[in-house]
Amino acid sequence: MNKTKDIAASPLCFVSPYPQLAKAAEALVAQLDYAVTIHQTTLNRILDELPLLESRGHQVLISRGGCAEILKKYSKLPVVEIKMSGYDILDALIPFKGQKRHCRYCRFFQCDQRMRARSGTVKY
Repeated sequence: MNKTKDIAASPLCFVSPYPQLAKAAEALVAQLDYAVTIHQTTLNRILDELPLLESRGHQVLISRGGCAEILKKYSKLPVVEIKMSGYDILDALIPFKGQKRHCRYCRFFQCDQRMRARSGTVKY
């Protein structure tokens, strides 16, 4: 799923390591007045695909997590990283507080230590 609203190279390229994130980005891009290319890949393929991304005429790459870290390290293009904070995670988990089911989350590379300090609602 590598889509753009315009067949010409768009200045922005959203690089998604997950199909679900690419679909969410596609829904958002459909509401915009300008073209954004959505490139769906995996962490295992991103380095092999990077020369292609850089040759398409994009001016900026946008990604998150481990994919953004790889792009920042190896790409010649500027990379905008979409960050997720501990507050974002808490906002997603708070509605489930008090339920009898367990909920776990995993982050790429490391856990957000600040979230532990800010919340007594999450068990580790």
